[in-house]
Amino acid sequence: MPGLNGYQVLAQLKKNKSTAHIPVIILSALSRESDILEGLERGANDYLTKPFSPEILLSKIKKVLSEQNDNSNLHRSL
Repeated sequence: MPGLNGYQVLAQLKKNKSTAHIPVIILSALSRESDILEGLERGANDYLTKPFSPEILLSKIKKVLSEQNDNSNLHRSL
């Protein structure tokens, strides 16, 4: 990405109140354990390395959206 790397974009999304709630799945060629851990520690909901399977990506998207919906329902019940 020109100008910013994915971690910088993630940081901007998470610090902005209007975008902090948006789930993020990192899709990257960086596949070292340290890269994956850094992405997750910086607030990504999941991390997928290239090359990737479209079926796995769809599964991760469904999981993240389901977790977000579950959390939303929990907050409403409190």
